[in-house]
Amino acid sequence: MDITIQNISEANYVYIGGEGVNLQDFGYRLNPGSAISFELPGKDALYAIADTNETMIAVLKTNLEVGI
Repeated sequence: MDITIQNISEANYVYIGGEGVNLQDFGYRLNPGSAISFELPGKDALYAIADTNETMIAVLKTNLEVGI
């Protein structure tokens, strides 16, 4: 599946990674107003946290295309 995450905050950072994601150990830091897309295989999970409470993100999930 394809996942796009957008940090819709104008001031706060969002941190994206695996199950143990935290402010010091993360895969990606998403700047305010930025977006990033991932292609997740199988049943992999993606986690997001923020550096400030009540930070909002937008998530768009789409299925991968299957070739014929």
